[in-house]
Amino acid sequence: MPESEDFDWETWNNEGQLPCSENREIIPKRLVKQLAYHEASHFVFCILAERLKIGFKPVLSIEIHPENKIEENAAPNGLVYGFGSPYGDETPQAKEKTKKWYLENSKRYFSSIFQTIAGHTSYQVFIEDVEHFIGIPDYLNYVNTVPFYRLDCLPNDSDLEKIQEKLEWKGITTVEEKVRVLILLRNEVKQVEEVPIVNQSIRFVANRLIKAKGRKIERKELASIRDKVNVMTKRASIIPYLTKYENSI
Repeated sequence: MPESEDFDWETWNNEGQLPCSENREIIPKRLVKQLAYHEASHFVFCILAERLKIGFKPVLSIEIHPENKIEENAAPNGLVYGFGSPYGDETPQAKEKTKKWYLENSKRYFSSIFQTIAGHTSYQVFIEDVEHFIGIPDYLNYVNTVPFYRLDCLPNDSDLEKIQEKLEWKGITTVEEKVRVLILLRNEVKQVEEVPIVNQSIRFVANRLIKAKGRKIERKELASIRDKVNVMTKRASIIPYLTKYENSI
């Protein structure tokens, strides 16, 4: 584990034994699949968190970038929109209210981190080959290549930046501690994603996203998918995983 505060998130890897990233040509169909599982995992964990009835705003829409836009060198990405604090983060005052809202309830705090890290963790669960490099769309350089990261790395994408901020709310500020906690939480989320009924629900949502071909899924269509996921995951709960950390982090 690095000791310096100048920690390079983009090159950290498994004890430094293998290169963590390299630029590779984009294969649009493969990247769309990866985005679909990423956003589907976010969505399913949002549903599991919403079901706790602890005040989260519900998901309003989900989407991923269509394959043809990736071929045109537009930045590929996806979005699960709406879930989170009722206060938002548009102003400093709203951000402070959101921070207080999360910190006053440990299940809120940890379930939000679980759903944020679920996208990254999906690569380890649904992309079979651990040697495979996963594309991080945040860093697309518009020349049809993108940094691809080993699945055992912790690339500093936008999701992990959000988690780092929440860890800092708890006084976890050093790089070493952030990495330790991130790996710990990622492994917990991986266990949840490997539960058969959760795994199947993520596959179901990913397939719907791929079939949508970049179209935003919302309103009645989203409600139908939400109902299906709720039925599929009826016996699944993240509470046992959340309670592990109520007094330890």
